[in-house]
Amino acid sequence: MVEAGLDTTVTYLAIYANGETGAPPPHGGGHGGNDGDMTDDEVYEDTWMVSPGAPTGQARVQVVAGRDGGYASVQVPFLVADPTDGGCP
Repeated sequence: MVEAGLDTTVTYLAIYANGETGAPPPHGGGHGGNDGDMTDDEVYEDTWMVSPGAPTGQARVQVVAGRDGGYASVQVPFLVADPTDGGCP
C-alpha cells in the first residue's frame, strides 16, 4: 500500500533474484509484478500473482509515485518461495 494522494500516478516493477523483471516477455521474465494506474483515492493498492517459474530467493519491487511534477520512489524487498515445498532459500 502506498499513500499517494488523489490523482497520483503510481507504477511498480518487480525485480527477481536472477535480475529478470515482472514485465511480460520480451521486456522481462513475465513473473508478475508490473503495473500501475492513477489513484482515485488517497491510497493505491494492488496485488499480483508470482508465476511458478519465478526464480526463488530475494526479490524487490520498485514503486514510483508522481504528481504535479514531483515524484517519490521506494524499493520493497520480498522473498520468493520454492513452489514445490514453500521453502525460502
